[in-house]
Amino acid sequence: MITFTSWERFCLSVQRSGIEVCLPRELKKMSPSRMSKCLIMKHDVEADISKALKLAELENRCGMRAVYYVHSFYLDALKDRRSLQKIASLGHEIGYHYDVMDNNEGDYTRATAEFALTLELFNEFGLTIESTCPHGNPMKERDGWFSNKDFFRNPDTKRNFPELLDVVIGLEDLVGPDYLYISDSGYKLCIVGDIKNNDRPDFQSGSDEKIGELDQALKLAQETDNITFISVHSHRLEESLYRAYARVLLFKTAKKVARIAYKSTIGRAFMNRYYYLSKRI
Repeated sequence: MITFTSWERFCLSVQRSGIEVCLPRELKKMSPSRMSKCLIMKHDVEADISKALKLAELENRCGMRAVYYVHSFYLDALKDRRSLQKIASLGHEIGYHYDVMDNNEGDYTRATAEFALTLELFNEFGLTIESTCPHGNPMKERDGWFSNKDFFRNPDTKRNFPELLDVVIGLEDLVGPDYLYISDSGYKLCIVGDIKNNDRPDFQSGSDEKIGELDQALKLAQETDNITFISVHSHRLEESLYRAYARVLLFKTAKKVARIAYKSTIGRAFMNRYYYLSKRI
């Protein structure tokens, strides 16, 4: 369970450790030996952008940089755009957290058009996108595609957007398969066994490994011989443990309700229609 205070302690520990903190946009310019010792702090911004800004300011005070993967709806309001510009001005990277395959029911042509238009909008507001990350939608029913990851699995995407690094699908091509990916999935830190392929129906579950707190994550990053990602959703951080426990309880309750509702045709249809609501939990 992560609070703003515990994340600040983690950032200060990283600073004292001497490990190099990198951004995805820098990886293509690095030598393999330097890249192998990098730590990347990654935040998916799916709700409450004010928390993302607060986190970015905290990291800046600690001398840290991170990448913030944001959805396209944060380009709609002036206040949100200014928050993103402020985050970028602090030295952090803004990346695109895309939903284009799910938004377009697996239609690759429409997904490509949406993706390209969104990149133009980011650029229009002074936010150059150099890396991307697919968003997972556990409530979405799919027929003909596995997830948003399919967008960068399509070789046409790499040809159309060669300047972009997708940190889920494309990272292996850059650093090899043995990188360390630590996520707060399910509100508990775990090593994700195969972040690239865990959406496929033939994927063997059980490869994820739960770890302890953030100090254990740092220890693993120091011991590994390849790059380490630590991925934490910014909207999940709270000021106090009390509020953090309340958020976890809400998450667990919503998950149980969703499992029950999913057993009925009406419940499944409702969750498929409003799959995007899961981002806010």
